[in-house]
Amino acid sequence: MTERAGLGNEDIRRDERDGIITLTFTRDRKLNAVTEGMLDTLRAAVADLRDRGDLRVLVITAEGRYFTAGADLTALPVGETGPGTPGPVFRGAYRRLHELFDEIEAIEKPVILAAQGPCLGIGVELGASCDFRFASGAALFGLPEVRNLAALPGSGGISRLTRLVGPHWTKWLAMAGQQVSAAEALSIGLVHAVYPVDGFAARVSCSPATSSASPRRRSAWRNWSSTPLPTPTGPPPGTSTGSPTPSWSTAPSTAPSWTRSPSANGSPAQTAARRHLGTGISAQISGAGH
Repeated sequence: MTERAGLGNEDIRRDERDGIITLTFTRDRKLNAVTEGMLDTLRAAVADLRDRGDLRVLVITAEGRYFTAGADLTALPVGETGPGTPGPVFRGAYRRLHELFDEIEAIEKPVILAAQGPCLGIGVELGASCDFRFASGAALFGLPEVRNLAALPGSGGISRLTRLVGPHWTKWLAMAGQQVSAAEALSIGLVHAVYPVDGFAARVSCSPATSSASPRRRSAWRNWSSTPLPTPTGPPPGTSTGSPTPSWSTAPSTAPSWTRSPSANGSPAQTAARRHLGTGISAQISGAGH
């Protein structure tokens, strides 16, 4: 067992235990609004999950009233995303968020979002890039960017969400600015499971998405997949015991010969006739070309 705790900063905590990285948003005073520093901790965890063989799962969760109320607009890098920022500079800074979510989506290990409370804006976009999404009964989901900021949720809130729940529900969340409860999120396919608020973290840690990647499960799978299938013996199902018993052994069978036997070619006269006919057809084709 390996365990590391206390990594991250005052707004996000990183723990490692038995190959599982758990990132926990701890900024309840600001409803876990996401800052650039929190995203940097997430970037580092994603890179470690990708590069380290001892890590197998990343779980992203939170403490407090909200999973996240969205991005903290007051904590964005000054001069890169503020009012009056030139378009190329703004897009360059914003692209880092795209690249982070692209990396989460592409990584070949499970990434899980576990929303213990309301999950809005960037939280939904983050969840859409994860492999699995779990919610407590207190969670709800929404994309308030259009309603509050007159901006599109452009880091997956449209494209990835559409692939998950379809265009009709994406429009309901993004264009109409509506929210869905945990139960509704389950019914439309946004989350995989809804767990009770009490014991939510324990249920997530025991979920199939987390435990299926455990060393014991992977070892059992390797042993099972490498075990040869038994060779059936005796009559096949439905065969009468009085009839001859076919052989079900693995002894190599005689492969059919695709070489024509001399007798299959016919008599010498038939062979000569076919050759003469072929010569005549070739002469006709050759003459037609002139």
